This record gives sequence, structure tokens and C-alpha cells, in this order.
Amino acid sequence: MEYYYNEDKTKVAVLVSYGFGAGWSTWNGKDLAYERHAVEFWLEHNDPKFCREVYDDDSEAHALADECFHKYCDCDSHIYYGGYGDIDLEWVPCGTPFRITEYDGSERIETLDDAGFIVIN
Repeated sequence: MEYYYNEDKTKVAVLVSYGFGAGWSTWNGKDLAYERHAVEFWLEHNDPKFCREVYDDDSEAHALADECFHKYCDCDSHIYYGGYGDIDLEWVPCGTPFRITEYDGSERIETLDDAGFIVIN
């Protein structure tokens, strides 16, 4: 069983929250960005109605999300769902070093090339 979600073995799925206000993986555990079960859960539950309901601590949507993320991801006891409604799926080529950066809740994927790293041999 693979830890990452990569259908064709050339790219890895990464969940990124582009909206301002709250990040997804940067405000929670980084596993929530790329762990296979987290990605599969989001693919199944990314409709606007579910996204609104997941914010409500007493909703069935919230309970489903908590159950999945706490079972499979390296999360602390509380997950903040503020960024869930702004998640998009991005594909990062396998083997590419990347990180998820955040400014005021808006996340983006940054690679070494994006960050302007220079390598001199």
C-alpha cells in the first residue's frame, strides 16, 4: 500500500489551500497535504455543501473528516477545517523537492527552482 497518492507513478497529488484566512496543511499536519487517504477523502468530499458542513463540529461531515484524518494522518488532537473549502489538487513530479509555504492562510507549492536556488559544481 502506498503512502502517497500517485496514479501514474510520475506525479504526487498535493492538497493546497489557496484561499486567504486559513491554510490547510500549514495550519494542520503536513501529512494532510499528501497522504493517500487524505487525498482520496478530499476527492470524494470536495463538493461545496460538504465543505460548508465540515466546519460545524457537530455535523456528520466533520465527524467523517476527523475519523479519516486522525486514523491515517500524523495529526495532533485538533484539526482546523478553515482551509478545507479552499483546497485545490496540484500534481508535483515525483522526486521534486518541494514545500508548502503560507502567507495569511494562502498556501502555495514552492520548488527549489521557484525559490531561486543556485547549484554550482
